[in-house]
Amino acid sequence: MNSHARARLGSIRRPRSRVARSGFAVAARLIAATAWVVAAATGALLAPQTASAQEGWEVRGSVTDSAGLALERAMVVALALPDSTLTAYTITNEEGAFTLRNVPAGDYLLQVQLVSFATLRTPFTVTNGDVNLDASTLDVLVYGMEPLVVDVDHVPFRNLRDTLSFNAAAFETRPNATVEDLLRRLPGFEVSDDGTIEVQGEVVEQVLVEGREFFGNDPTVATRGLPADAVERVEVFDQESDMAQFTGIPDGDERKTLNLELTDEAQRGYFGEVQSALGPSERVPSGLSQADQRVRYDEQLGINRFSSSSQLAVIGSLNNVSRARFSIGGPAGGARSGAAGGAGGAAAARGAAQAGGAGGFTQSGILGVNGSYQFSDDDWIRGSYFFSDVATERETDRLQQQLLGSSVASTITNAGSNVSDIRAHRLDLNAQRRFSDGNQLRLRAALNSNSTNTTDATDRLTTDPAGLMLNAETSTTGTDANNLVGNANLTWMKRLDDSGRALIVNLGANLQEPGETSILTSTTQVGTDLDPITREILQSRSESGWLFTNSQRVSLTQPLGAGRTLEVFGLRRDVREEERRDVFDVSGAQPVLVDDLTSGLDQTYGYLRGGLRLSRNSDKARVVIGLETQRSDLVGTIDGRDESIENGYTQFLPSAELRLQMGESQNLSARYVTSTREPSMQELQPFADNTSPTNVYVGNPDLQPEYTHGLQADWRYFDGFSFVNLFTFARFSHTSDDIVSARTIDGRGFQTVQPVNAGETWTATAGINFGRPIRPLGTDVSIDYRLDVSHGPEFVNGLENRSRILGNSLSFQVQNREKTHFDVVASARFGFNDVAYSLNDELDQSYVNATYGLRSTLFVGLDWTLGGDWRYQRYDPDVFGDAENVSILDFSISRFVLGQKGSIELAAMDLLNESQVVNLASSVDAITETRTQALGRYLLIRFNYRLGNLGGRRPR
Repeated sequence: MNSHARARLGSIRRPRSRVARSGFAVAARLIAATAWVVAAATGALLAPQTASAQEGWEVRGSVTDSAGLALERAMVVALALPDSTLTAYTITNEEGAFTLRNVPAGDYLLQVQLVSFATLRTPFTVTNGDVNLDASTLDVLVYGMEPLVVDVDHVPFRNLRDTLSFNAAAFETRPNATVEDLLRRLPGFEVSDDGTIEVQGEVVEQVLVEGREFFGNDPTVATRGLPADAVERVEVFDQESDMAQFTGIPDGDERKTLNLELTDEAQRGYFGEVQSALGPSERVPSGLSQADQRVRYDEQLGINRFSSSSQLAVIGSLNNVSRARFSIGGPAGGARSGAAGGAGGAAAARGAAQAGGAGGFTQSGILGVNGSYQFSDDDWIRGSYFFSDVATERETDRLQQQLLGSSVASTITNAGSNVSDIRAHRLDLNAQRRFSDGNQLRLRAALNSNSTNTTDATDRLTTDPAGLMLNAETSTTGTDANNLVGNANLTWMKRLDDSGRALIVNLGANLQEPGETSILTSTTQVGTDLDPITREILQSRSESGWLFTNSQRVSLTQPLGAGRTLEVFGLRRDVREEERRDVFDVSGAQPVLVDDLTSGLDQTYGYLRGGLRLSRNSDKARVVIGLETQRSDLVGTIDGRDESIENGYTQFLPSAELRLQMGESQNLSARYVTSTREPSMQELQPFADNTSPTNVYVGNPDLQPEYTHGLQADWRYFDGFSFVNLFTFARFSHTSDDIVSARTIDGRGFQTVQPVNAGETWTATAGINFGRPIRPLGTDVSIDYRLDVSHGPEFVNGLENRSRILGNSLSFQVQNREKTHFDVVASARFGFNDVAYSLNDELDQSYVNATYGLRSTLFVGLDWTLGGDWRYQRYDPDVFGDAENVSILDFSISRFVLGQKGSIELAAMDLLNESQVVNLASSVDAITETRTQALGRYLLIRFNYRLGNLGGRRPR
C-alpha cells in the first residue's frame, strides 16, 4: 500500500452517532430548499421580461403594396443586430398597420414577409422612445413564392413530435472544433469525458450521418472525427427497428439516435484534416513505463467525401497523451470477466465526478474505413472496418466504507495497478435490396474480434471501525483473453395488397466464442500484526465456451382505416451456451486440479412469444397499445455433478405508448413497458470464483427471472420567438424477483457473495433543463436539475438490508451571445447525495460535491486565438476525511497560416499538474472513492491543416 493511501486511511471519518448525524437534517432541508430555488428561478426566468426591465418601446408602421394598398396579415419581425436574434413579431391588421411592443433600445433589422411578395428587410434603431417607421412597400414576387421563414439561420431548434432538430449555425464553436464540441453547447445534452452522450437522461446509442450508419454503432467516431462546421443540423430521435419503420407500429426495439445533417458545402467534394503534435512531458512519479516517457505525440488524420449517393471516410489516430478518441477497442459484446459484482456488484453509482477521461496513461493506434453507396432510395450497401491497438497503464487508490452487518462495518483500502493491451478488429455491414414496390430485403451483420493481455496487481487492507486489521490481501493476476463475436440479422418485408397489409419475416443469429487463460498469485493475512495467519495461492485457470442464439419472428400488419393499424406477431428464440473453467494449483512440482473451483455448465434457454399491437397515428398524435405472452424454458446440466437446472415461466408483457404534438412549441411523449431478465450463466453456476480470495463469488442455480415495469415521460417546450426552452423527463422502474447479492461474512472480514432473488427494487429519475437568452446582459443562461432515487435490498449474514440512495444535481451555465471578439462559458455543478441503510444506520452518509468551470477564448484579429480552460472539483471531506480536490488548467495560443487553411498551436495541458480521475459512488452496501492518476503537465506544438474547401465557422 502506498504512503498516500495509508495517510488517507488515518483520516477516514468513522461512523457517526445519531446525534452527529442529525446535522445532516440541515443538509436534507438544503436539498429541498434547492429544489424550491430551482422552481422559483425557473418560474422567474420563464416569466416574460417586462418593458420596464428591458426599457422596451413601441415600434409602429404600416405595410403596403407598390400601388399603396394596405396589406393585411403580413408577418413583421424585429431581428436584433448583430446576431439577428428574433426580439419581437406581429401581424399587420386590415389597414396594414402594425405595432411591435417592448422592443429594447438597440439596432435592429425589420423583416416583412407575405406570400407572393418579396421579403423586405430595413434597418432601424430604438434609442430612448417609441419609433414611427415609414410605410414598408412590398414588391410582387414574379418568379414563384418566397417561403415564409424568420431568418432560420438563427432559430436554434425545432420541436417536432418525434424529433428534436438543432440548427448548428445558432451554436457557435471554436475554429477547428469537432461535433462533440458542438454537442456540448446544445440544451439538454450532457457529454462526458469518455464521449458518452446523454439527451434528457437517455444515453445516445448511435450517431448517423445523413441518415446512414457511420463506422457501425460507435457514436464517438462521428462526434470526435467530424468537424463541427460540416454539420448543418443535429437531429435527436428514437430510431425504430427495421420492421417498425416498415409497418409504422413501434415494437419497443428503439435506440436513442443522433443524425448529423451536413451542409451543402460538406456534400460537395471532400474535406478533412491532418494534425501532428509533439512536445515534452514531465516525468510522473510512477512505476509504470508509459509514465516515464519524456516525449508526447498526437497524430491524427481524417478524410471524408460525401455526396447524395455515396460516403467515404478514412480516420486514423496515433498518440501517447491518453486521447482514446474513439470508444472502439474494448472487449466486444459478450466478453466475460471475473466474478460478477462481488460486494456491491449491483452498485448504482451516484454523484460520480471525474477530472477527465478514464485516467491512467494510454497510447493508442487506430485506423478505420467507412463507405456506403446509395443505388436508389431503397437500395444501398454500407460497411466499415475498424482496427485499434490500445495500451493502458493505471495506478488506482480506492477507499471504501462497507456495511458488514447490523452492528459491524469495515473500511477497505485498496491500492492497485492495471496494465492492459487490447487489440481489436470490427467489421460492420448493412445492405438493402428492393425487388419491387413494397417488397424488400435488409441484411445487418457484424464481426468483432479482440485479444487482450492484462496484468492486475492489488494491495487490499480491511479494518474494523476501531482501525484494527481484519485481513490483508496482496494479489497479482495475469490474463490472456481472446473473444470472437459474430451476428447477422435478415429481414424480409412485403406489402400484400393496396390496403397496406404487410408480412414481415425476421431471422437472427449470434455466435460468441470467448477464451481466457490466467495466473493468480495471492497472499492473504488474517489476525493481528502480532499473531498473523498467512495463506498463499498460486493457481492457473483456463476458461472456454461458446454461446449461440437464433431467433425467428413473423409479423402480419393490417390497416383498419382512420390511421389505425393492427399487428399480430409470433417470436421464437433459442439460446445454447456452454462454459468450462479449469483451475489448477501450480504451487507444487505438478499441477493439481482444484475440484471446488473447477466448473462447467451446459445450458439451453428458449422462449416463445406472441402478441398483438394496435396503433393509431395522425399528424398530431400516435397511440400504441400492446399485449404479449411469453413462455420460457431453461434447462441446464452441471458438469461432474448429478445435478441439473430446470425452470419454466409464463409471463404477460403489456405495453403502451403516447406521442403528442401540442402546437409548434411543445410535445409530450409517454411510454409504459414490461420486460424480463433471465439469470446469466455465471449467476447460475454453483461454483466458487476466488479471483479475490477475501471476496469469493458463488452462483445460484435456483434463481428466477426478474420482471420489470418501466414508465417514462418527456415534455419539451420551445418558443421560437423568445428562444426560451424547457425540457423535462421522468423515468420509473419497478422490479420484482430482483437478482441481488447475499453476503456471508465471517469474523475475519472474509466474504462469500451469492446472487439471490429479493422482493422488490425500484428506481426513479427526473430532470429539468431550462434555457433562455437574457438580451439586456448579452448572455444565454441554462439551468439543469436532476433527481435520482433508488430503493433496493441485499442480504448480509441472512439479514435484509434495504438501501435508499438519493442524488440531486444542480447545474448552471452562462455564456455570452455575441462572440465576435471573445467566447466565455462559466459553469457550476453541485451534487447532493444521501445514502441510508436499514440494517445499520450508523453508516448513513450524506455528502456534497461541486464542480466549477470557466472556458474562454479571445479572438485577436482574424488570425490569432487565445484559449483557456479551468475546471475545479471539490469533494466533501465528511466522507473520507480531508479529500484532495482537483484543479485542472489548460492554455493554448494559436495562429492561422496558409490562408487560414492551416494553424499552429502551442498547448499547455494541466499546468497545475493535478490531473486525476475521481469517482465517488454509493451502492447498496458501500460508499467508495476511487482515484486514478492521469497524465500530468505537458506541452504540445500542434500543426493542423484542413483538407478540401470546407470553410470554418468563425464567430460572428
